[in-house]
Amino acid sequence: MVGACARCLVLQSLAALAAVGAERISKYCVVGAGPAGIQLGHFLKNASLDYVTFERQPQAAAWFRKFPIHRKLISINRRNTRSTNAEFNLRHDWNSLLDVPIPRFTNWTEDYFPSADVLADYLQAAADLQGESILYNHSVQRIRRSHLAASTGQSSLFEVSVQAPTGLLIWKCAVVIAAVGLWQAHVPENWIRGMEHTIGYEELAPWPGAAAFDRLSVLILGNGNGAFETSDAVRNFAAARVKDAPTICHRYIHMAFGFSILAEMLPPTYWRDSGRGDANCWNLRPIELTGGRYILHPSTGLQSVTETWYPLLPWQQRPEQGKEAGRPGLPPACSRLLTDRRTTLAEENAFDTELQGFRGRPPVCALPDNSKKEFLLADHDPENPAVQEALARWAEHIHVRNGSAVYRSHFKKALKQLGKQAKHAVPGIDDVIAGRTQVLTINKSVARRLAKESAEFRSALPALMASTQGLYVEHDRFRKPFDVVIRALGWRMEPEPFQELNVQLDADRKYPEVDACFESTEPGLYFAGTVTHGFDKKRFGSAGGFIHGFRYTAKTLFRCLMHQFEGRPFWHDSQHHYDWPGTGAEATACEVGQEPAATGTKSIQRLRRSLETTPHWNRLLTRLNEASGPYQMSCGALVDGLVYDRQQLRVTYYQDIPMDLFEAEFRQYPRLYFQFRYGKSSYLQRSDFLRTRLVAHKSSFLHPVLFYLQLGSAAGGSPYII
Repeated sequence: MVGACARCLVLQSLAALAAVGAERISKYCVVGAGPAGIQLGHFLKNASLDYVTFERQPQAAAWFRKFPIHRKLISINRRNTRSTNAEFNLRHDWNSLLDVPIPRFTNWTEDYFPSADVLADYLQAAADLQGESILYNHSVQRIRRSHLAASTGQSSLFEVSVQAPTGLLIWKCAVVIAAVGLWQAHVPENWIRGMEHTIGYEELAPWPGAAAFDRLSVLILGNGNGAFETSDAVRNFAAARVKDAPTICHRYIHMAFGFSILAEMLPPTYWRDSGRGDANCWNLRPIELTGGRYILHPSTGLQSVTETWYPLLPWQQRPEQGKEAGRPGLPPACSRLLTDRRTTLAEENAFDTELQGFRGRPPVCALPDNSKKEFLLADHDPENPAVQEALARWAEHIHVRNGSAVYRSHFKKALKQLGKQAKHAVPGIDDVIAGRTQVLTINKSVARRLAKESAEFRSALPALMASTQGLYVEHDRFRKPFDVVIRALGWRMEPEPFQELNVQLDADRKYPEVDACFESTEPGLYFAGTVTHGFDKKRFGSAGGFIHGFRYTAKTLFRCLMHQFEGRPFWHDSQHHYDWPGTGAEATACEVGQEPAATGTKSIQRLRRSLETTPHWNRLLTRLNEASGPYQMSCGALVDGLVYDRQQLRVTYYQDIPMDLFEAEFRQYPRLYFQFRYGKSSYLQRSDFLRTRLVAHKSSFLHPVLFYLQLGSAAGGSPYII
């Protein structure tokens, strides 16, 4: 923590700026009036501190005016909990802010999964209470160190360039808090080439309506809520193509993930992995649970792309082709995961020739292959006109090879998964397994160049790829073009305003690196809100990326600011002092690490009564049953703790404190803390496990765990679990 001298130097620097006539000075500058910026603004306003909030949009919570594009939130709004305790009810209210003098969000709508429009209205009402402290239509362009800070040797002064309706403004700030959210679409590098041929989830806002996808073949990239909600929205329309041709087996909605998802495997789900932000049950309706196994709806396909590059190329239809135009050489094919029905040649041609593209974009070919240099282009069928034409036009680029061991091994593996009926679905399967089949391959870089430069090559691709049906079973469903490929791969932080600062991002370049006070690698620059989820997501798996999580981490940030820059005691508003030892003999014995004199049932009951009558233990037991902060920010992101001071014979209770701060501040004291954790089981235990305290530790659901650490011991060691 910065000492009193450093705080004085910051204030002196601000005074110097005022002395030279600088007009725009604020001690705390908040960037962004989303839910985190509004929440932090209320903390600063209630403390009567000098702050300003910059919002580039004309209203607060602009993200929720646009996203999610289907307008249904996954944050629950449980209005009735059979409790009147306000703190406990926050465990089930995932949208309300803290310490804001307006009715909680549960009073704004009756919907369990509320509309994003209602949340935006609620947040705007909260922002309106801050009046002129929020400057709308003020876009932060750049943040850098002030020249005065450099000349005086101080590192805690910033110069913020703000584009306002009246022109470019320069603001001087002692502390900058970036509550900027995740606005930039996340496009992973070195995963899929040809991303320019996809349409992003963010480009579908405002939502054009599911009817815009009527009779289209759709590929969705992603395994999060955006991907699943989009699949659920378009499935009735995208699958409508099979209405007049019920024997077609092709999947009209595909979802491609970054990991395996075959058989019983599913994407991370909230009810299974307990990770906030994992695919929510509301958005997983394309998947149904039948007989204990997860299967797909008939119009939906799921596919892994973990070890496979899928170059995406534009496809151009032959002008002379029509519904009646036959295409010799196309073997009958069928998606094999859910059905073994055959497809007629006419239906295959009808599917290919009806492709329309989307919003003026051409259809897209996905070219799957495990080879790093070449992909399978076609079956070498000398009687196929498409193959003859390809060999005549691009002979210098196309290679004739025997079916490799890779294809055969994948085929044999697929046959084991799909059953014996798949062996009779494709003619010539025995030749494929025996390695007697010849194929055409092409270098991937050459294919990308030809697809970019040659309309003839683009128009030839569908017929060539369709001839490979059955040669490469694992990715057989991707051997035909799609009208549209939708990219729904999540979001990342916009790094542009911070380019002149030492702001380090995580390995995925999605979140900034922050400490337990949410200070970045640039001293004096803090982050708040969903952009801080990188701190707790992988380490704790808690809810820091959502309102019901970062409303508490914003409070943590505020307390750190009060201690560091305002001279307030550490955790000034959330510590309670008690005399120690307590009044109960058994409680005192327990606290110094001794066992009670007897172990019978009556002794346990006496111990429980004495704990309930000991003030600090009574507070801890009450918080176990009511606390919302450690409950939402579970697994150690936030804890409640007791610190024993043997010299002053005092015990201090701290609540809603990050475990890292608790350990750093009080390592030289005996201490006890609790956190909420999930069990290790991946399935729900029997109900009797949840009803008795004797086996509570076996529960797979969220439950409190107490840790006691001796003087000088670290939380990373082996604490006693009580």
